[in-house]
Amino acid sequence: MAHAIANAALLGHGGGAPRPAAILIEGERISGIAHGDDMPDLLGRAATVHDARGAVALPGFVNAHHHSYGDALRGAENDLPLELWAFFTVAWGRALDAGMMRLAILVGAAEMLRAGFTAVLDHAPHFALREAALGAHRESGLRVGFAPMLHDLHDHALMGFALPDDLRERLEGAGFPAREAYAAAFRELAQALRGDPRVRLLLGPNAPQRCSPALLSLWRQLRDELALPVHAHLLETRAQAVLCRRLWPGGLVAELARQGLLAPGTSFAHCVWAEPSELDLLARHGAVVVHNPASNLMLGSGIMPYAACAARGIVLGLGSDSANTGGRADPFEGMRLATMLPRRSVARSRAPRPRWPTI
Repeated sequence: MAHAIANAALLGHGGGAPRPAAILIEGERISGIAHGDDMPDLLGRAATVHDARGAVALPGFVNAHHHSYGDALRGAENDLPLELWAFFTVAWGRALDAGMMRLAILVGAAEMLRAGFTAVLDHAPHFALREAALGAHRESGLRVGFAPMLHDLHDHALMGFALPDDLRERLEGAGFPAREAYAAAFRELAQALRGDPRVRLLLGPNAPQRCSPALLSLWRQLRDELALPVHAHLLETRAQAVLCRRLWPGGLVAELARQGLLAPGTSFAHCVWAEPSELDLLARHGAVVVHNPASNLMLGSGIMPYAACAARGIVLGLGSDSANTGGRADPFEGMRLATMLPRRSVARSRAPRPRWPTI
């Protein structure tokens, strides 16, 4: 049965004033859009017509970086930087089971749909719960890029945090899956999702520095073998930037390029501490940068060089990150923050000093 929306002011790509339009929906797909004299014919094909006069119709938003499990930890924010905050979210995240994962995903999906998101990229750290997560995403009604994480190095080991043995053991749990287990699981997921109209599999390396050389090699192997897009964190905090420049004196992004891990179809979240030369490399290789302004502010990670990315022609996305870092998934708040934050650096570096009136 076909349904139609009539008289909505259609806001599309390319700018220009919105125009009244008719939108025909058949099954789960928009099958036609008409303006002006073409509207009556399209509306005549619908069994029901909903008058949306006074409302605006616009394309759905994409939440390009999200951790769906975080909706189970909503309200658990704190004032610590990422490297210390992570101790809490990892510990709490270990308490999640399949039922709680499903609820977290469905609650988050309801919030996103209400806010205007129709698609989300879920960078999913709970590899053992991937089947439950996948089932919930299929229930959600959203279009989903499902990017289970792979990593085999802990931040506390990389950064030399001296932890008591009991705390370290609790945080590390049973350890990471073996390289072969990761490979087998991604092959199974790729087979299960082949032809799925709404859920697409991505490779989700947590972050390059959290992957051993063997896992970086697996990243490249699975990407090419399964033709998977890739999504990862990149240079989110100053501590990460210092660590990565110590590990790779030529720079992390240059190392990714050297290993063939920069390519179209790759997106990186945050990039707050990317150097100008690293942004040049990201632009040259067609990588996408996903800005997460609310999360960066809550964690105190810094301000992503939005203007520098845009000037290089880098495709930019917006993400909400976790509900326990970025708060609610709200595309309009994300856009507002993304447009305001660059003004701070402009104001500090270029604006003339104000002249105040004498009283």
